[in-house]
Amino acid sequence: MSYLIHLLVYFDIYVIVALSLNLVVGYCGMLTLAHAAYYAIGGYSYALLSLKLGWGFLPATLVAALIAAILSLAVSLPAWRLKGDFFVLVSLAVQALLFSLIYNWSDPNAPLGSWKNLTNGPYGIIGVPAAALVGIRIAVPSTYLWFATAIAGGCGFLLWRLKTSPWGRVLISARDDELAARTLGKNTRLLKVQAIAISCAFAAIAGALYAAYIGYLDPSSASLDQSILMLSMVIVGGMGNFRGPIVGALIGDVTLKRAGARSQFDIAEPELLCGLNDLSLDGKGEFFGGGRPQILLCTHRHDCPLHNASTRLSFASFRGACRSGPDACRRLKTRPVAVLDYRGDLARDGL
Repeated sequence: MSYLIHLLVYFDIYVIVALSLNLVVGYCGMLTLAHAAYYAIGGYSYALLSLKLGWGFLPATLVAALIAAILSLAVSLPAWRLKGDFFVLVSLAVQALLFSLIYNWSDPNAPLGSWKNLTNGPYGIIGVPAAALVGIRIAVPSTYLWFATAIAGGCGFLLWRLKTSPWGRVLISARDDELAARTLGKNTRLLKVQAIAISCAFAAIAGALYAAYIGYLDPSSASLDQSILMLSMVIVGGMGNFRGPIVGALIGDVTLKRAGARSQFDIAEPELLCGLNDLSLDGKGEFFGGGRPQILLCTHRHDCPLHNASTRLSFASFRGACRSGPDACRRLKTRPVAVLDYRGDLARDGL
């Protein structure tokens, strides 16, 4: 049941992402590869606002959506003159630029959230607060499912109203024949700016929903792989209609999770309990039965030596550091540590 809840929460997030991307790809007819970057901007904005300023979920998410909408000008302004393959290349350049900023905007000697260390670079942000409404934390997965479903339903309703509104009909007409729409006096440039801004804002809402659920963010959320995954959901489900992205999100959610195709960092079920003294490991540092190299990421809130440490540790380094910490890190019944799938450093470390 817990795994089903986990899938459904991801499905809610994917629905928002796919519907928002369909606004640009399906209704504007512009193929973009920068959507994951704005998704990550939403997650990072929520994480920093909630961690550093103590903001609640709704105000932090709204500001995250506003930031993403403003930064969407990097994609929408070139759309005034570039079309087709040239626009795709521009969106790819924006994707690479934003990913590079998230990955490199860090300084080990500066505190998280400062100008020198805004994103903590490749180490990511640990301990992102769970969503809270009117002072009530939504941390239980089953409760968070209802919360995520409500957010996804609200976003879906707003996007459906936009599609059926006169603005949406003009957007579709500009997609079919931009010259005819301009002849009728429609400002197609403004339409593109508005559509891309709304799309990126909803992607940021999905990113904030993801960050509040997982509690951890790293630059892989803004990778090109994620953008291709989001685009494939829209294409597989069907572009230019409202039901297609929902079907594509369902296919992507079920297919990826059941087939075991994960992103570079993918957290397993939140209820999974792990104790470092109780793990069964083979000679390569892999969990028996898993068949995949994994790293344990400590998410305890006490004085753990790994709480602010790098997640890019070999398994041996992690095990040695955590065993030197408080006893709470070694108890099976304490707050669980998250299991992260990381295929790179383990192989390079020879484990």
